[in-house]
Amino acid sequence: MRQTNAHGITVIRSAVLLVGLVLSSVPACTQAPKPPSGGPAVMSLAAATDGADSVRRVLARMRADTGYESAPGLSDDQRLMVGTCLARCSYGPRAMIQPHRATFYTREAPRDSVVIIARLINVDTIAYRKFNLHARDTVYWAIGTSRGEQVSIFYSSAPGARPYYSNLEIEDHYQSAYRQATARWIWSDHDELAWGTCFGGRCCRSDGEVIPAR
Repeated sequence: MRQTNAHGITVIRSAVLLVGLVLSSVPACTQAPKPPSGGPAVMSLAAATDGADSVRRVLARMRADTGYESAPGLSDDQRLMVGTCLARCSYGPRAMIQPHRATFYTREAPRDSVVIIARLINVDTIAYRKFNLHARDTVYWAIGTSRGEQVSIFYSSAPGARPYYSNLEIEDHYQSAYRQATARWIWSDHDELAWGTCFGGRCCRSDGEVIPAR
């Protein structure tokens, strides 16, 4: 066998081997992440006697939940804006927003239940006016139903804090649903918005302004 032939065969075999490795690696990269061990962050509040009781129940469940994504690029960590840059704005507290890993496959919650889609962590000593975010606080962003309408509910860990209702905007992605839990702070000329994946690949956002409980 001539050297050129042997070399050619070796090259071909190497190429085939490399192609096989590439093909075998593709499915692993495209697989959806496994659900967190604790399962979807859905909980019933039908037995809650009032707002304070619902806060206690949410905190008791969610403080022990380790299903949050804190990796850079999937979560966000920055100083929040205070005021409006159309007039005057300044740096506010540094806060994180971390999505619950179950949000890319969790569906809407049944009546009298909420879905926790993210947690907000204020690592600063000053409070933020919106999102029920107190100093050194952890807030759980839930999607619930009030008078037949889906709303954001922010449950604060601060002593005595009540459920904080805010708006909710849901965007469907029929062609390309999210396959990875993600959350971000979204810049606005007026303030910061919270954004995150929710309900099986859709995305949710809230401006964090309080609305009356309904």
